[in-house]
Amino acid sequence: MNAFGHDIAPDVDATDPFELLTHWLDRPTGSAPLLMTLATVGDDGAPAARTVMLNGFDGRRLSFHSDARSEKVDQLATDPRAAIVLAWPED
Repeated sequence: MNAFGHDIAPDVDATDPFELLTHWLDRPTGSAPLLMTLATVGDDGAPAARTVMLNGFDGRRLSFHSDARSEKVDQLATDPRAAIVLAWPED
């Protein structure tokens, strides 16, 4: 069990953040989509945050739903620095 009270399978390396995230994101089919707050850097250098739907994780990269013409896409193209916070549902 980790510090957050969640069970971690014995075969998961809890010191590897990508392996741990893979384990955490292994949710049953039909589960509600996960949401995350995505913070990018705005044109004025200030953070710009919004909630987006998490589409997937390939073991190294998170993907999220967005319109290719959105402001956040432009911001990421200009400055790829970003931060995320996953909103974890109560199960």
